[in-house]
Amino acid sequence: TLALCDDLVRRLGKLTPSATDTYVWTLRGEAAVRDKIDALINESRRAVRVKAADDVLRQHEKALRAAAARGVEILIVLFVQDPEEFRYGKSCRVYLHEGTGVRMGSADNLFTLTIDHVEMLTASREEEMTASYSRNLSVVRMAESLLRHDYYMAEIYARFGRQIDEAFGPYLRDLRLSTFSLDQAISFREKTGLG
Repeated sequence: TLALCDDLVRRLGKLTPSATDTYVWTLRGEAAVRDKIDALINESRRAVRVKAADDVLRQHEKALRAAAARGVEILIVLFVQDPEEFRYGKSCRVYLHEGTGVRMGSADNLFTLTIDHVEMLTASREEEMTASYSRNLSVVRMAESLLRHDYYMAEIYARFGRQIDEAFGPYLRDLRLSTFSLDQAISFREKTGLG
């Protein structure tokens, strides 16, 4: 048994912890979520990607302006009517969500952020503000894909908005209503006045 223990100690000594973080952490409370978002933006060096409502994004203006001043590439997909106040510098691109900036469905309180292609945070408010944070590359890639596709949609809408509305109805009505839950459909109809 002593030899077995010695062998086990030798084998365990050769193991190294994985360099990738496999966890998704939960943050609770508005202050904790806001502080984490600012910390992530302040630590960014290459790229910040964010999808947010204007009232949420305003809370992080100082951190975003500082990141832009450092030359960090910033891409923002925004729920707002006038995006001009959110253009933080030459390295910052701002797009209206789906070309209109209108909030849709029941996911309109989401804030999604990726930092340097290696970290992500997404937040929402139900009874209290909660967020999920991760460095897990699969989760980060999923968040980046969401943000990229929102950017693609904004560009596509800028060029083909009228044809898209003709094909699917305003605000992608026909597509949305074919996949939304009942609560999402009700929220969509209330926000748009469309049936």
